[in-house]
Amino acid sequence: MTGIQDGQARDQALAAMDPDERALHLAQKRVRAWHPKLTMPLPGDHERASQTMRWWLAGAGHPDAARAYAVRHYQRSRRSSNTGRGPDGEPMALLHRERWDYGTLAHETAHLVRDHEAGRQAGGLPPPDGTHGPAFAGHYARLLDTISRGAGDDLLAAYSAQLAADREAG
Repeated sequence: MTGIQDGQARDQALAAMDPDERALHLAQKRVRAWHPKLTMPLPGDHERASQTMRWWLAGAGHPDAARAYAVRHYQRSRRSSNTGRGPDGEPMALLHRERWDYGTLAHETAHLVRDHEAGRQAGGLPPPDGTHGPAFAGHYARLLDTISRGAGDDLLAAYSAQLAADREAG
């Protein structure tokens, strides 16, 4: 694919996204550039990354925080990170191999918090306000602030501005 074709494919993918998902995607991209700590690699082993995720989940009141864990996605072909349940129902975050960083762990942990809050199992129907709606953005912002001061406020400001710009554009 040429650079132009790649850009056209990216533009088409963004245009097809749910408005909240699009706004969050673009806001997240900006905030990662403004706050380099969000792209800081996690420790090499999954146990230390899991400890961070457990701490975040416990702080959000998740009842299964102590059993949660994070791993590099076992399917090398996967192009994204996601959440799931382990063999005994424990919450887990499967991070894309090229996104083994604090910002991605915060994103997936925020999904686990929002899913619990909405009474949703990982992989089930999305919460009423969508997968990347305002409630998710709020959880994500709180977690980002534990990594880099002001990152959460910056995320919410960029998210709101993008939603407003998209509404204005029609």
